[in-house]
Amino acid sequence: MNNISGAIPSFLGNITTLKNLFMSNNLLSGTVAHELGKLVNLENLILSANYLTGELPVNLTNLIKLKEIRFSSNNFTGRMPDFFRSWKQLNQLEIRASGFEGPIPSSISVLSDLTDLRIGDIVGEGSKFPNLSSMTGMSRLYDVKEL
Repeated sequence: MNNISGAIPSFLGNITTLKNLFMSNNLLSGTVAHELGKLVNLENLILSANYLTGELPVNLTNLIKLKEIRFSSNNFTGRMPDFFRSWKQLNQLEIRASGFEGPIPSSISVLSDLTDLRIGDIVGEGSKFPNLSSMTGMSRLYDVKEL
């Protein structure tokens, strides 16, 4: 919440010891730097409430230690990414008003450690409700138009 503007700096990808990257509620714009995929120790990636665009870089699949991801309130384009199966340690996932198009990828169902899922305001075609039967620790589930 510092009114930081411009693109996410690519040099952040060089800080491979980084565990938490909280950049929400700023004025960030442009695409998510593909260099963030080098942050292999990252556990929390919070990019909500910015002006980010484009598609998420595929190399974010390298972030296998992620426990929390928040992409809400941005202007991403294209389908919601289908990389969820890479983030097996994920506990919290928030993708509301992100700009992503549906449907919700079925790969979300492999996230057995997920306890907090917030998805809403998906652009385009409808989505079938994902199979959440493996998420026995789920304590919060939000599927809302707006909060």
